[in-house]
Amino acid sequence: MRNLTCPFIPVIRNKTEAAIVKSTMPETDTVRISVDLLETMPKPTGLRLWVDLAFDGFEFVFGDDKEIWKQAPSGWHKWAQSLQCVDCMATEEAARNAAQGDIDRLVASAMDRAAEFDPAAISVPQVPYTTSANRHSINKKLATAAGKWKTKNWSNGTLILPAVLSHSDAYRIKTVATPRVNAIVRSLESSRATGVWISHAGFDDLGGQGNLANEKFPSIISFHEQVNDALPSKTFTCAGPYWALNLILWARKLIDVPLLACGSKFQHNSPRPVQLLGRQRPSPKIALPPLRRSYTVNAELRTWIRSARSKFPQSSATWEEFDKLDASFSQYLGPSGKEPAMRQTADFYMQWVRQIAETQLAGRALFLFQDFSTAVVNGSHIGTKLPKQGGLSADARNPGFIAEQFMLQCLPR
Repeated sequence: MRNLTCPFIPVIRNKTEAAIVKSTMPETDTVRISVDLLETMPKPTGLRLWVDLAFDGFEFVFGDDKEIWKQAPSGWHKWAQSLQCVDCMATEEAARNAAQGDIDRLVASAMDRAAEFDPAAISVPQVPYTTSANRHSINKKLATAAGKWKTKNWSNGTLILPAVLSHSDAYRIKTVATPRVNAIVRSLESSRATGVWISHAGFDDLGGQGNLANEKFPSIISFHEQVNDALPSKTFTCAGPYWALNLILWARKLIDVPLLACGSKFQHNSPRPVQLLGRQRPSPKIALPPLRRSYTVNAELRTWIRSARSKFPQSSATWEEFDKLDASFSQYLGPSGKEPAMRQTADFYMQWVRQIAETQLAGRALFLFQDFSTAVVNGSHIGTKLPKQGGLSADARNPGFIAEQFMLQCLPR
């Protein structure tokens, strides 16, 4: 994957996101997409594919009460159940005790399906890491099977090893993180992969929790540093999608390429085996460019935007950005507002990413620090808290709070 002509890789999770990549990210040459999705939608044209096998979905298979299978199966579940020898992944204990031959057949079945799409890269099947070392042997078996398949069927192809963490303690505590790093390196060697993708499943770096700046963000950055120190030279590295942490890791030269969300869901979510029926769809979010954050759309937010705009001179770029949000706000409301909100967020996000990419590598971390500093100043100038949003603390409603958390991670301490 080192022959990329574009310095980022979008992650496609549905047809709308595929269209957004085409319209908003025209420089894209490679996208990541799961094989179960590829089998149900038109193959993206004019793009190289990194096909993800999404074995981290087995996290929910291992953990859920088996009554869950009586619910409506997801597309991922239908795909996984069609694989050979999938019963050896029915439980975590079954996976640990499975014969290598059965794991080999399971992995070959999955990778054969991915290879049908003529991909530029395929993910090695791996289950998420937890605080326990029990997953290490499972991932070693899966990686070994992938290495055998590559040797036999795809000797010149590119494999990328996922290192998906499902619990913050898997990297936060060094005595726990070090075995994870060692396990990642062993799986890399066994699979014959040449790249590593690191992500924390379900982690929202826009969440605004008070411990992010002083604990969680530094722990994730430290984990990347540990992994990089242990990897063979020239190993391709990537991380995300997040809102900003992926860009900070990129700017600090801790990864080669950030994975990008396409206008929504700026986090990695492992696929679930069942559809979450009856769940209310969340309101869409839009980007607030002067603050380098996004926020949930509602009528109160429009009132807040107008108030924030009034704090700046009409000749300023910040006033213009808030005025543009106000003028377009109606289209983000109601049932039809999701896609316009995604496109507004994607448009801003790509302008931001391009600014970073156009900055010389040696100066990117400082550029991001200064960029977030400006957002902090803008937030201080506004002064008024953002409207209440479920699950968001009062501190996180301070306009510049999120930017300040990110700013503190841009430069080595």
